[in-house]
Amino acid sequence: MRLRIAALVGVASLALAGCGTLFEPTAAVVNGHKITVERVDAEGDAFEASPRFEELAKDAQAGVIRRQFEQSYLSQAISEDVIERAAAAEGVDATEEEVNAQIESIKKNFPTEKEFQAALAERVTSEAEFFRLVEDQILEQKLREKVTADSGPSESEIRSYYDAHRDEYRNVRVSHILVADKALAQSLSAQLQAAPVAERKKLFASLAKENSTDTQSAPKGGDLGFLPSNRLQPPPFAAAVEALKVNEVSDPVKSRFGYQVVLLVARIVRPLSAVRNSIENALGAPKADEAWTEWLKDAYADAEIRVNPRYGEFDVASRSVVDTPAEDVPGADVEATPSAPVPGQPQSSP
Repeated sequence: MRLRIAALVGVASLALAGCGTLFEPTAAVVNGHKITVERVDAEGDAFEASPRFEELAKDAQAGVIRRQFEQSYLSQAISEDVIERAAAAEGVDATEEEVNAQIESIKKNFPTEKEFQAALAERVTSEAEFFRLVEDQILEQKLREKVTADSGPSESEIRSYYDAHRDEYRNVRVSHILVADKALAQSLSAQLQAAPVAERKKLFASLAKENSTDTQSAPKGGDLGFLPSNRLQPPPFAAAVEALKVNEVSDPVKSRFGYQVVLLVARIVRPLSAVRNSIENALGAPKADEAWTEWLKDAYADAEIRVNPRYGEFDVASRSVVDTPAEDVPGADVEATPSAPVPGQPQSSP
């Protein structure tokens, strides 16, 4: 799935050179379904014949690279089997239209069809195989959505988060008059502060249109609209707004823009109903990740995965085939070859 798709854009996993004896023509068994040695060998042979293998062999031993590929491919095949069977049990499928649409989206990352085909050939992936890889990716995404559908935060968690982050939902509506001359700013501020409260907003708008150098807000009477109170900039402006009561006008505020005279029009706290979706997203993502991880652990544990020692052993935690420690291999009297990273390539995971 994602492991193989990542390979299309240049990702390969780390691997170990190890030992093991072929005892039967089965590379792995998942839920009673066999993944044959012949299948893995065929993919490995095709990989060895590819330009990619030749490129990697310049910086690492060919045997290490071959083993890396076999373990990576077998990990991917096991993952496919687990996900596909789970999807079938849950009634989840991927339509041909969905797969083709996703493939067309991927192709847009390549300037031409020829370059796309070249990338497939370089990564030892035919169009038919790539179709299946994309199909599996869609299946996994749909399965994840179904598994995590009920993992959202509770009402009490949403309310607690809202109460703890109430300052983030405080908005202020302000108007300002921006001028370059300090004396003018002082005169405007004094005139507005002396005006009756009921007339102050109208007078402020008139003076802003006549005097403000802020060409965007001046035509609107200096109105800056609603702003998050905890994100006001620059700091002198933010401090002035914080000190005001509704309908009050500030003394001139000096900043890098000049001198500002500020009117606080309104101060509100956005209601929970207005921010519920953002809170659910903030709390839901970690819960969904946790639910999906736990589901995967159970799915892989229940799959009764057995791997031919020729390739190593299956590690449920990383959901990948890794080398068996030498002390666990019957008859082994030397340690397995140390990990041999492929230059420039991070470890992949299903």
